[in-house]
Amino acid sequence: IGASVETSADTIDYAHENGIYVMMWGAKSDIGNKQALKLNPDILQTDKPIPLLMLLDRMNHE
Repeated sequence: IGASVETSADTIDYAHENGIYVMMWGAKSDIGNKQALKLNPDILQTDKPIPLLMLLDRMNHE
């Protein structure tokens, strides 16, 4: 299912319990990215991947 960062954790947990993958979007800031990651989506879609990669300590480019 598709979900925004405003989706409740209960909804995402329900989807996961029923074998449904969750794709999340709408995280437009570092705070939004952190909020989205706490909700444990399977996919996090973003227009700005570099801040998210830095948050996850996955940047390997100088």
